[in-house]
Amino acid sequence: MTNKNPTISINLKYSWIVIHKLTLKLLGNPEYIQILVNPAEKSIVLCRSTKKDHLAQHVREDVFTSCKVTYRIHSQLLVKGLQKTYPAWNNENTYQIKGKFMPALNIIKFRMKDSEIVTDNGGDNCYE
Repeated sequence: MTNKNPTISINLKYSWIVIHKLTLKLLGNPEYIQILVNPAEKSIVLCRSTKKDHLAQHVREDVFTSCKVTYRIHSQLLVKGLQKTYPAWNNENTYQIKGKFMPALNIIKFRMKDSEIVTDNGGDNCYE
């Protein structure tokens, strides 16, 4: 099934954040992205960034050319911070969140309360 929404998956057990291909495509296939967390709103925002930004994550070029590759970030610190922000998440699960693209701001916003448990690894499928 093709996913038409910007989507991220967060695997708490293995500390993975998976950003699906459509999500990156909506941001214009950026070379760098930034992940922002708003604890008050319990939301995550993805936006384009630059190499100069020390908080930016580099997106490998093969993410855009291979069907079997999604952009994965392994960060225990970030995932634990997300779980602290949204304690309803269980350590053993993977959660998927469908976001809202805001073209005027060129950002994608994900509300943590909209997360759903997924049974797969949130991983290596082609999300275009």
